Amino acid sequence: MSDTLKKSLVVLSSLALLTGLIVWSQTHTVRAETVQLTQDPGPLLGDTVDLKSWSDRKGRTLAEVNGGHSLALIAFVTPDCDACQKTKTAMQSLRERAGKANIAYYVLVVPNGTDAQSSFSYADSLKIDAEAFVWSNSEAKPPVTLTMPAPFHLMLTNEGLVVNKWAGVPSSVSTQ
Repeated sequence: MSDTLKKSLVVLSSLALLTGLIVWSQTHTVRAETVQLTQDPGPLLGDTVDLKSWSDRKGRTLAEVNGGHSLALIAFVTPDCDACQKTKTAMQSLRERAGKANIAYYVLVVPNGTDAQSSFSYADSLKIDAEAFVWSNSEAKPPVTLTMPAPFHLMLTNEGLVVNKWAGVPSSVSTQ
């Protein structure tokens, strides 16, 4: 890894940490349940997520829609995610706080099959009020690294670089 890339990752990680502190230090705090994982799921910090393989209802890619934002917070969900349904209020609160910090928030649905419409319907049922995207690359399946416990959040740059991530289910929103 080149020195320039290492310095860039350090700067982006610092920016992600600072952004996380801004988002999380508002009036409400979202607490996450501890999830015991045997291995680090999802893409690694420094990996790149292909933003062109995710499309919204209008056929626009995530790369097109997110192009104007330096950072995006991505919530990965799956149609069979009971935890996603149970915690949709906490995810709505997180989306609102991300918006106040000028961070885009999107819901990405990893479909169970090929029916994109049912995946969009599922995203709508969460009532998070965030734009939904579904895997749309017919030439390839979603990478195995995107097989994660749901919901799973990634902080990405507009190029798809993973600068922060966490798994878990927000269990409560409380005022402090």
